[in-house]
Order: sequence, then C-alpha cells, then structure tokens
Amino acid sequence: MGAYGVYGTTGYGNTGANSFFNFHPIGYVGAQLSIPLFNGTITKHKIVQKKIDIQKTNIQKELVSEKSKLDLINAEMQYTLANQNIATVNDQIKLAKKIYNNTVLQNKQGMATITDLLLADNSLREAQQNYIVAMVNLRKAELEYKRVTGNLMAIKN
Repeated sequence: MGAYGVYGTTGYGNTGANSFFNFHPIGYVGAQLSIPLFNGTITKHKIVQKKIDIQKTNIQKELVSEKSKLDLINAEMQYTLANQNIATVNDQIKLAKKIYNNTVLQNKQGMATITDLLLADNSLREAQQNYIVAMVNLRKAELEYKRVTGNLMAIKN
C-alpha cells in the first residue's frame, strides 16, 4: 500500500510582443494498493519450514539437557570408582608391606633368597606407584565433577 501527493504551481505564457505569463496552482493525490491474488505456496512452505526449525531446536535442546544429565551421572560414577580404587590400592600397599617385612625377616633367617626379597620390594614399589596413579585419577574425577556441576572457580591473579 502506498500514498503520494503533489502540490505546486505551473505557468503558461507567450514570448514576444504580446508576452504574458500566468501562474496556476496544480495538485493531485493518489493511493496505490497491492493485493497479491496468488503467491504460490511460498507462505505455506515458509510456515512449514519455521515449524520444522522450531522442532529441530527443541530436539537439540533436549539432547543438550540429556547430555548434561549423562555427563553428571558419568562424573559421579568416575568419582565413586576412583574412591573405591584408592581404598583397594591402600589395601594392596598394606599387603605388600606385610609381604616385604616377612620376606626381610625370612631373608635374615636364611629362609628367603635375595630374589624373593627383590620381588617383594618390587611389589611394594609397584603398589605405591599404583597409589599415585589412583590419586591422580581421583583428582581428575573431582575436576570433571566440578566442571559438570559448574563449580570450577577461576583463579584470579
């Protein structure tokens, strides 16, 4: 839809011996209205496309929500397993220490060889190394849990 208007003056006249020049006011207004009789099915297709876009966005929102829930469950499970692993590794260290101490006593009494003593020592060191790995895994699980729950604090300098 559009509107327009013009107002002004115009002049008519002759040149020469009998010259004259007369001014007359002039003006007009108008309006234009455009109504499409048929635009094909463009509008219908645009509406359908927008409905599909809304459905797609809702599905993506649900996927993000489900992924967040799954990440939280996974982080909780990893943390629980890491704690259980710490307890298991502690028990292994205690057992390795007992075996090492017994092997040292047996070696002093001549009942265990140096090879037995070295194997017991190696087992104790391996158990201690496993404890360090388990602690690192526990800290990783804690960080992942904090990341998923949004509790990581920024370090300010």
